[in-house]
Parts: sequence; structure tokens; C-alpha cells
Amino acid sequence: MPTRSVPVDASLKVGQPWQSRHAIALSLDYEPTPCQTKFSDCISSFYRVERDADGMWWFVKPSGELSLSIGLNSVKSSLLQPQVLESMGGVRGWADETSKQLHRLGVNTLGCWSDYSAFLPDISPLAFTLILNVMGTYGRRFRAGEVEEGVGHLKFAQGCAFFLDSGFAAAAESIIHEKIAANTAVDCLRTNPDLLGYFSDNELPLTADLLDKFLSLPDSRRQERSDTEDW
Repeated sequence: MPTRSVPVDASLKVGQPWQSRHAIALSLDYEPTPCQTKFSDCISSFYRVERDADGMWWFVKPSGELSLSIGLNSVKSSLLQPQVLESMGGVRGWADETSKQLHRLGVNTLGCWSDYSAFLPDISPLAFTLILNVMGTYGRRFRAGEVEEGVGHLKFAQGCAFFLDSGFAAAAESIIHEKIAANTAVDCLRTNPDLLGYFSDNELPLTADLLDKFLSLPDSRRQERSDTEDW
């Protein structure tokens, strides 16, 4: 996949000065060679990932065509002023116009926190994703005293999420089924070919010093610390 270095102005944290930094960008005008454009013998009902003959991983559409996911988060009508939404013909009018605009810009995916339901079932199709907030839900339900709300994510005590909590695995499976079932009841997600996939959570604290943090957990989390030592 061709890439290029591009300068961007960025601030690493709110309140810090903006500085010019280098980012690696994909060349969006890249075209797969003809032999790469379709896995014609692997048509399915849903998106999946496949590696082509050159070793490149791709999203594969249900039709078998290779695809890059180019998306935007928080595409939702609730961000508009009511009078603006009304001038567009309500939520359905907004979804129709937004879909056309996104396609013109080369955007093909509704990212997390988007109002994907507004685009169902007959607006020009866009792939969409859902976030399940598995660890976030677990923390709020079972370890409420050890989490606090951050900006776009939860903050966990000692900077350690509850991956090693003895009850997490079973609870996580239950939370996943619960949330998928709730969405499926409304939008028939089990049969929707435009569902690209699920995010478990947003911005979990997977820092470079995470192992050290787990090894330094206080006695109130001694079992998680001990499991880390055993590992």
C-alpha cells in the first residue's frame, strides 16, 4: 500500500500548543491490481478480512470486493440545531443528504457513536460499526468505586482495567450478548450486511508501562497482582 509523509498541525493534549508533526498517510488513489479486486469464490453475507496474494490484509465486502474502511465517528442528527434538521426534511432527509455527501467525499463507513439507524433500511448503503463498551459497563456495574468518567473513556484505578478480575470473562460475555440483542431487536443486526464489526471499548489504558502498573497494584487488588506475577 503506497504511503507518504504529510505535515499536520496537532496538539497532544487540550491546552498544549499546536505543533507541526509528521504523519504517515495512505495514498487513497491506490488501485488494487485486477487479480486483487475480488475474492469471487468467497462470497458471503457479511464483511470479513482476507489476505491477498501480495500479503496485504483487506476488508472484503459481502459481494467479494476488497475495501478500505474510511469512516467518521459521531455522524448523528442530534448534533444539529432543530431548525436546521427541520429544513433538511427531518432525520430521514438529513440521512439521505448526509449519505450523498459522505459518498462524494470518499467516506464509506459510519464510525462509532453514529446514528446508523437513521440510514436503515433504504438510504444509500454505508458500512457501520457499533461500540459495546464491555469493560466500561463492567466497571460501572461491578467496580463503580474504582472508575471515573474521563473524556470519551473511563479512567480506571491505578490505570489498570479489570482484565484479570475473576468475574470479568463471564460478565463480559453476558454484556456482549445483552447489548447485541438490544440492538438486534431494533435493527435486525444479525442479518445486516453493512455491519462492519464491533468495538469492545474506547481508549482502554493499554500503556507501555501497563505490566509495571499491574505488578504494583495495592493489596485491595492483590489477586490481580498475584495473577500478573504468576503470568
